[in-house]
Amino acid sequence: MSRDNAEEGSLDGILARLVQPGQWKLGDMIGSGSFGDVFVGMNEVNGHLIAIKVVTLQGREAEIMALDSEIGLMKSLHHPNIVCYLGSELQAEKGRFFIFQEW
Repeated sequence: MSRDNAEEGSLDGILARLVQPGQWKLGDMIGSGSFGDVFVGMNEVNGHLIAIKVVTLQGREAEIMALDSEIGLMKSLHHPNIVCYLGSELQAEKGRFFIFQEW
């Protein structure tokens, strides 16, 4: 996705790219981070590629608190050189939490 389009950085552009619960597909794993694995994915509403961080929740109370802080920070940051937060989804029955970010 190109960042050259000025509309992408606007509030309307960001809102148009938000990922809706259940409206995404998980692709191949591309790496691992401090909280979980990172996959390429696709927003099924608009067809955009996205990065999806998958976090396993069982037995990770302290890490979940840190993750909550990370999400709060990501929501507040809006800059062309910072990856944009596009949403999250909890699948409690599977003990997994998904964080969606721009590709």
